Amino acid sequence: MPLTLLPLELPRELFCDYRVVLCHVSDVESFFSGESREYLTRNEQVALGRIKDGNYRRFWRLGRLLLKGMYHSVQRETPETVVRADENFLNCEIASRNGFGQGIRPELTVRGVPANVTLSLSHAETMICAGIGLSRGNRLGVDVTPIGKITPAVIRQFFTREERRLLEGKSDREGLPECLWSAKEAAYKALNEGEPFMPNRFRLKDYKNERLLYSYQDQSGIRETVVFIGEIHGTAYAIALPNGSRERSERSERSDRCGT
Repeated sequence: MPLTLLPLELPRELFCDYRVVLCHVSDVESFFSGESREYLTRNEQVALGRIKDGNYRRFWRLGRLLLKGMYHSVQRETPETVVRADENFLNCEIASRNGFGQGIRPELTVRGVPANVTLSLSHAETMICAGIGLSRGNRLGVDVTPIGKITPAVIRQFFTREERRLLEGKSDREGLPECLWSAKEAAYKALNEGEPFMPNRFRLKDYKNERLLYSYQDQSGIRETVVFIGEIHGTAYAIALPNGSRERSERSERSDRCGT
């Protein structure tokens, strides 16, 4: 039986380039626990065996299985909300550390060849969020945060003046602090080149209709990303798409080719 997921909505013109879903951890776990076969490669099983924390092991394994299922759904041109487990999972391998043991952006290989996709993954308590950019040039970052997790102390220490001003102007908007925190995390995943996460480096430049524009500065210069935010099932989510700020005419042309 297929696993049906909840797709997170993106603007019509971006559907050709990205797939992002959110699901309950228990749903993914129940789906794959009913399978008698192992869908992690030998290298993935070795990496999993090095993880000591039981809860993190659980998320690590389920996240990879979910991303593999999404990738094969895209390859079969089936709806992005459906995942099926099959033997092709063992042809795919996802690595999130390099040969020196350093964390890297997740990379997918198929039969040893780098796939033309980018990946992002996040989990928070009961939810998993997974995203795929349908070419290596379409970077993305996803993040989820439980509503109520961000405290006033975190806001004072890690939120910029622009973000605090936005929160003051929308004090009745429950979940906005968590959306902004997830936006920072997602933007970091989409833009970083291996440097550590520094929340205060992300500057909010615009906010309109659940769509943010963030700039990020490091030694290589200033980069920008559009971030889409929302809330569902008590969880705030953010999807950062650096290419989302390109001219609409370019995106619309791709939408026409996709038939969306």
